[in-house]
Amino acid sequence: PVAFQTLLSSGNTSNRESLWSVAAAMVSDHPILGVGAGNFSVLEPFYIVRGINLPRVELIAQGELVHNSYLQVLVEMGIVGLAAFLGVVLSTLILGARAVRVLERCGDVAGERLARAVVIGTAAMLVAYFFATNHYEKQLWLMLGTCLALSSVARSSLGAWPSSRPAAR
Repeated sequence: PVAFQTLLSSGNTSNRESLWSVAAAMVSDHPILGVGAGNFSVLEPFYIVRGINLPRVELIAQGELVHNSYLQVLVEMGIVGLAAFLGVVLSTLILGARAVRVLERCGDVAGERLARAVVIGTAAMLVAYFFATNHYEKQLWLMLGTCLALSSVARSSLGAWPSSRPAAR
């Protein structure tokens, strides 16, 4: 109940409404390559005078982040950067999910459970990043690296799987 109250409070929604409105205006002005890494906070105050309905003008004047990792990437790196970011994230998750299936097929119960937990945890983190600008922090990249490592673990387990070995003559 406290989480829902916080998420749906007028202060919280007006914060995001103001930040996302400015972000949308910046994306409209710079759709392909964005405004440059780290420049949302720098350019944000200049959008106060653009006639955008901003419930929290003081928040924009302070130079806050977007509070949405995907929108932050889109604003700063444009469509090109967002496509690259999503490509890395999605391909890594796909490799992690494949590793789960391989470990399950090999009968490695502990490995499969661990891999499944890493993939689910990474996916949960990516959902949370819709409400936070944390894509520059190391936790995401460590989890994505772990998903990639699962791919190697699964390959080594597959090599140890009896039916994958050539028959002895």
